Amino acid sequence: MSAVTIQEALSVAFEHQGAGRAGEAANVFAQILQVQPDIVPALYYLGLYEWGLGRHESAVNRLSRAMELEPNQPEILVNLAQFRLALGQIHETCAILLHLLSLRPDLSRLPMFTVCAENLLSQGHDVAASAPVHARALFNLAVHLSPVHARMRLQAQLYANDPAVMAVAQAAPPASIDDLARFYLPVFGYSLDIGYGCNLRCAYCCEITSDEQKVERHQKITPVPFEVLEAEIDLIAKLNVSRVHVTGWGEPTVKPSWMKVVNALVDRGISASMITNFAKRFTEEEIRTLARFSGLVISCDTVNPEIAKRVRNPLNMQVMFDNIRALKAIAPESPSLFWNATVSNLIIFDLPEWVRVGVELGISQFNVNATIMTPYAQKKGAEIGLMPIADLSEEERLRAARSVQEAEALANANGRRFWIDEGIRGALTGFQEDRHAKGKTSYQPLTEGMSRLCFDPWLNLSLGRGKISICCQMGEMDVENESVDALNRGLVSDTLQDIRRGLLEGHPVEECAKCRLRSAVSPDVVNAVVRNFYGVFGPSSGVSAQLEGAAKPPA
Repeated sequence: MSAVTIQEALSVAFEHQGAGRAGEAANVFAQILQVQPDIVPALYYLGLYEWGLGRHESAVNRLSRAMELEPNQPEILVNLAQFRLALGQIHETCAILLHLLSLRPDLSRLPMFTVCAENLLSQGHDVAASAPVHARALFNLAVHLSPVHARMRLQAQLYANDPAVMAVAQAAPPASIDDLARFYLPVFGYSLDIGYGCNLRCAYCCEITSDEQKVERHQKITPVPFEVLEAEIDLIAKLNVSRVHVTGWGEPTVKPSWMKVVNALVDRGISASMITNFAKRFTEEEIRTLARFSGLVISCDTVNPEIAKRVRNPLNMQVMFDNIRALKAIAPESPSLFWNATVSNLIIFDLPEWVRVGVELGISQFNVNATIMTPYAQKKGAEIGLMPIADLSEEERLRAARSVQEAEALANANGRRFWIDEGIRGALTGFQEDRHAKGKTSYQPLTEGMSRLCFDPWLNLSLGRGKISICCQMGEMDVENESVDALNRGLVSDTLQDIRRGLLEGHPVEECAKCRLRSAVSPDVVNAVVRNFYGVFGPSSGVSAQLEGAAKPPA
């Protein structure tokens, strides 16, 4: 068969493909390869056909040969990576993906990069105890492939004292207070504040229970003008940020521009998430906008309608359920839905039923947090019989502990994730001698030498009303007066280092000392956690440089 007839044969094969005759096309491709075994289109398309028939080994061999002949063809690389990943060939997949990233960085959002990173992190878990250096290498590669996912997963593992990540952290060189105060973690996610105001009056809400003067502000809807938000979204896009959490003091969906904000973010390729109460009945347009989120955390403390209205007046549970069903009807797989419960004596005994109903509605993760009782909240809570779980009787604690165990077992049995503030477990099982030290169940003014259980100065960044801040207590810099690169890299300023040192050494700055959201702890606790972060993400880890490179704006 001459070169011309091979070209003609390829044309015939493509004609069969275009007409939906895949089998006939495969026969022609096979005949071509019998004459000329290195014709790349024939190798590629016959390999795809064989994969569909379950001839996986032959398909991988054909695409591998096609890649050897034309190593810079993204289509070949993508499909071969997918095939090897499906066969569990993680390291071979990584080699292909790293090459693909060098050719087409814009493809980094493909799901297989995240899947491969997840597999690498799992492998790191398996080898960490015996070979933390090997585990660190796997973690580095995971960060290279999917920096946002890998960092968030590693952060979560650090918070949970996961043995794999702890082994890697402990293998790092020792760090001084200055090291811990200075080290740089690139920011991949921002919180975008779109305004004040809420449609509910929750008995435990920090915004309305910290002092009576804030109640009026909370009850009035005061949005940030969309023109201001659009300029901030443009800045976020220039910073190459990939994740934004839409927030506000209260409920975001009662702000008139919330849909414009979400669409502006997603249209720029930015993944958006939000905490919402789902208490208003959404229109069809609003449901379609909600479907564009990557994740929604729905504040749902209980599925008991009477208690829900009592604690979160005037919440109607049926409206929340109708909204969830309407969203699932048009977007059954995405966004991921999380339920977030703030537990108290009125909530904790019904957790199993809360999980059961959530599973039926398609909730993928259940988060259980403790109630923060400011002095004003204690006054308001007493009016409806609400109190923190740390104040339960011994008999009630045992019953509450059984409720938590049953709820967690039910979630796990249905393939759902279940997260609970470890301070709650401590308060219920009796292992927490200082019942407020980690359970976040009561507002605590700081005594001399104490710190706050807070890592926002290392991990968090918020953008709102023309200010960059690390939390709701303090601003850090004016957006207008900073270059894009300075915003992305300049957060380890002298001011921020002072804030970090204060938490590490037990003399927090005034804003931290007055914080009502973070528990009072010994500075040794803060040091231990930050040292673990430093061990995984610090300069010696190898992860830091990769994170930094991934976070830099394009030139």
